[in-house]
Amino acid sequence: MMNGLFRDPSATRWVIPAVAILFLVASDRVVAQDDFEAAPTLQAGAILGEKAAGAHYRVAQDVANDGYMNFYRIESDFGPFEAYG
Repeated sequence: MMNGLFRDPSATRWVIPAVAILFLVASDRVVAQDDFEAAPTLQAGAILGEKAAGAHYRVAQDVANDGYMNFYRIESDFGPFEAYG
């Protein structure tokens, strides 16, 4: 016993193509995300000024940015590490 939409077999003729079209539209949106602007690369000297280097550390000049936070790479006498902010 069938109920609802599938009670009439002719109704299934449009359901499968409709689902296929929705799938294609959704997958097209995923591919279209490549159109976004690339994140900028900033310069540590312009952001930190004199604090970009000290007696025991040096901040790499290229600073990655995700549009919200900066990602610094630091070389120090104690080893390399990253700082976010």
